[in-house]
Amino acid sequence: MQQPVRPRGRRPGIEIDTAALRRARKEAGLSLADVGGGVLTRQAIHLFETGRARPSRRSLELIAARLGRPVDEFVLAVGAEIAGLEQMARSHAYESLLERTATVLQEAATPRLQAWAHRYAGLALEQLGRREEAIESLRRARRLFEILGEEAAAAECLGLEGEALLHLGRPEALERTREALERYRGAPGRVPEVEARILEHMGTFLARQNSYQQAEGCYLDALRLLGEVLDLEDMARILHGLAGCRRAAGDLRGAMDLLRKAMALYAVEDQLRPVAARAPLTRAENDLGVLLMEQGRLAEAEEILESARERASNASDLRLRVWVQASLGELRQRQGRSDEA
Repeated sequence: MQQPVRPRGRRPGIEIDTAALRRARKEAGLSLADVGGGVLTRQAIHLFETGRARPSRRSLELIAARLGRPVDEFVLAVGAEIAGLEQMARSHAYESLLERTATVLQEAATPRLQAWAHRYAGLALEQLGRREEAIESLRRARRLFEILGEEAAAAECLGLEGEALLHLGRPEALERTREALERYRGAPGRVPEVEARILEHMGTFLARQNSYQQAEGCYLDALRLLGEVLDLEDMARILHGLAGCRRAAGDLRGAMDLLRKAMALYAVEDQLRPVAARAPLTRAENDLGVLLMEQGRLAEAEEILESARERASNASDLRLRVWVQASLGELRQRQGRSDEA
């Protein structure tokens, strides 16, 4: 007798991120049978992890509960959307990122996706200089992550909120950043780059308060955390911050050496992602130019500050252009070119 033909099309069940499921099980230290919990067989969990079968919604809820993770963490469509937002952020496409997060939030996204959308919206708004709005988005994201039990993500949002407050010159920035660091260190699933970034923000705030020794400690801790993790932008920013601490301590040679290293990393980043590195590289050139000028090395200072002025002319940040012009004005004064100054 002829066997019935199975209809083609999508397989039943929910399409999941098999790698995320396997990784979560290993991080929890559970066997296949442990995850099944006597309700699902070891073989069923194996089939789900290898993508040879798809779990039903109820099965996925049981698995997620055993692993202590939200269900949405394993739904492939949700993971793909979050990965897309992350890619926009890494490419510094902040206008596009803001548009996409607005679309996601309008589409009645799941709570986890809503949380990530608010988080990335906050990041985009901060980078676009809309810091009050950024703080509101980050607070919404943090509240959702706390409800979902994703403490690491909630702490990271608190750290980003501290960064926005820092740029606004708010005194509570340091308190928020310290709380973020404490919470992040106590959360499972910590990522060195995130902890290093929180430490960097703390170092920057302390440096602005002239607490250079404490700031330097934060920067050095951040560098140790990064270790083998190569993120040019993070490394450059930390070296740049350290240069300011060395300058305050009177170690001008050390400060210039650190600034040149930061500029080299910014330059590589500028080749990979020009928009991303343009402003930080300009700031580093300006700072080095000022140091050279203070040591009477006016010809070298002029060369580096002219380079900074050329970069700043294409920057959207008006304050950056003002800083470079002010530095050039001081240089012209020292050169005896008062009219140009």
